This record gives sequence, structure tokens and C-alpha cells, in this order.
Amino acid sequence: MKNRKIELETIVTGCLVQSREARDDDFVLVNMVYDRINATTGSKSFDYVMRNHVFLGLPSFESITRARRKVQAARRDLQGSKQMKAIRKQEEKAFYNYATDTWYEMDELPF
Repeated sequence: MKNRKIELETIVTGCLVQSREARDDDFVLVNMVYDRINATTGSKSFDYVMRNHVFLGLPSFESITRARRKVQAARRDLQGSKQMKAIRKQEEKAFYNYATDTWYEMDELPF
């Protein structure tokens, strides 16, 4: 299992190096990763790819975004734009509020 994670991180890194857009947009990143893992996904419908992801050997969106976060934490040169960082920080705070069922104001959060 560890080798698959390392392989996915390598693929994600390659996509982030290649595309600035993939650094900011997870859907672009997922599409690029899927095309690199299985080149036939581009000619298939979205419905087909989603329903047959195991057969096609594709990782989940969450695995890809987890790998992106890990790569971007290690490689500052592959981080998203300042605007996207701000948006992701806001979403992180909103999720924190939801997960803890505590509704702080955005500037009052404990982190």
C-alpha cells in the first residue's frame, strides 16, 4: 500500500509542476492524475469513470487531494495562489466550526 501512496504523490507532484491551474483547482488536478494513470479516461463519460473507478485503477478524489496537501506542504514552490490559500483557509475554518459544532466568528478561532 505504501508504494501506491508514493506513486500517487509522484504523479501529483508531476501534475503540480506541469500546471499552475492544477495547484488551485482540485478538479483539474484529479483530471490530470486520472489521465496519467489511465489514458482512456479522457474518452469516457464522467459517469462511466465514476462508476468504474476501481476497474480503471483510479484513486479517490480524497486520496489525490490528500497527496496534494502533503506535496504542497513540502514544496512551497508548488503551492497555490495567495487567493486560493485564503479561500482554503476560510474553508478549513468553516469545516472546523461544522465538525466541532461550535460557531466561532472567523477571526476568533483557536488556530
